[in-house]
Amino acid sequence: DVNSMAIASVSQVLVQAMGVGLLVVVLLQILWSVGSSLFGMAEEKSVTDERDDLIELYGMRVILIIFSLGMVGTLSLVGWSGLSANMALLLIFLSMFIANAIGDGLKIFWYR
Repeated sequence: DVNSMAIASVSQVLVQAMGVGLLVVVLLQILWSVGSSLFGMAEEKSVTDERDDLIELYGMRVILIIFSLGMVGTLSLVGWSGLSANMALLLIFLSMFIANAIGDGLKIFWYR
């Protein structure tokens, strides 16, 4: 039960989850690079234009808005509903994860 865990334990779990997520992203990037070089996919030059910059900006705005709403919602629950600190940490982490997933998904959609 999350509410009965010490706050240090919840923090450790969240930090470990971030570390695992980072390792997964790095490993996927390495696998993609190896796979693309093995199967002869041409590597494109890194060229950005105004459209790329706008898509990146819009994606970051969406991420910021969703995370901000999650943070305000979590702080509201802590203040008015007596939400525990453990659950607040988990909700903040969850809102960060959801914001990045939606923002990155929208960036992929806008690049189509």
